[in-house]
Amino acid sequence: MPSQLKKRCSFRGCPNTTRKRYCDEHVPIARRYFDVRRGTTKQRGYDSDWERVAEQRRELDCYLCQHCLEEGIVRASNLVDHIIPTHIRSDWRLVIDNTQVLCRDCHTRKTSQDMQQYGGPNNRNLTPAQQQNRAAALRIERPRRC
Repeated sequence: MPSQLKKRCSFRGCPNTTRKRYCDEHVPIARRYFDVRRGTTKQRGYDSDWERVAEQRRELDCYLCQHCLEEGIVRASNLVDHIIPTHIRSDWRLVIDNTQVLCRDCHTRKTSQDMQQYGGPNNRNLTPAQQQNRAAALRIERPRRC
């Protein structure tokens, strides 16, 4: 596969070129900036109760990515995802049936799909389709595993 073309670093005023978003010099600075804005794990709702539920899900899914398994691929992972995002159904944050183990690639892909389907947690300008999807998710009585 051919290499991706180099482009300018996204850090304001940086003349360096890179194949990624930021050059090697600015990756740590950008990461710190986004981590500060993101909040601590506790502020984002990942407390000891969540750790207990996540560990149960890992054991139930045998530490295997569920999306990869559907494709016939066996890939181990520790990452536990909410099937319906917590910013849509915060009442299902600790419901085991609303969780699944995903590898990093599948989690990134699913998060992107969730953002398109439901909009982000701080998104105030939702499309009509996103508003309908959120309303439909709120009408579901019980979480169902995919």
